[in-house]
Amino acid sequence: VSAVEHLHSKGMVHLDLKLDNLLLGDQFQLKVTDFDSSSMVDDLIIPCTGTPGYRAPEVREGNIRRPKAADIYSMGIILFALLTGTLPYQESEDNSLDPLYVDMMYNKKNFWEVHSGKNQQETLLTEDFKELFEMMTTSLASQRASIDAIKNSKWYQGPKYNDEELQAFMEKVFPDDSD
Repeated sequence: VSAVEHLHSKGMVHLDLKLDNLLLGDQFQLKVTDFDSSSMVDDLIIPCTGTPGYRAPEVREGNIRRPKAADIYSMGIILFALLTGTLPYQESEDNSLDPLYVDMMYNKKNFWEVHSGKNQQETLLTEDFKELFEMMTTSLASQRASIDAIKNSKWYQGPKYNDEELQAFMEKVFPDDSD
């Protein structure tokens, strides 16, 4: 969130945020990479096509009027993937959509029921998380959450690891095998 907030404050949008474009820094902090699709917010023509599964509806349709909102959408998809270990829906290169995408947009109850059944740790899909995810991935770019709304959400304000706790946890997940 802070990386995208910084980009946006400089008048820049990434427009291809995805798990593949995130790296772990030496203190296990996420770093955003690959700015090939980035643009300035004021650019009149934004030729980005994004990555299937992560791109906002307006990016897929080639009609980006609120590029910051497109980044917010992709951040929501990444958040979902980091929390659950899976993307919320599948999208192919030919723009065909998984029925879960339609559910995500128009039948949220079914969307969450399907993912609760798929997810072994369904307790991660709290009401606070669902509210934030829905704010970030609504189909209308004009109604998507702002960075401030994300930072003020109940889920974002919830429990967090401090730097030492994060380091200890991540060292368990990614042990140093160089010894």
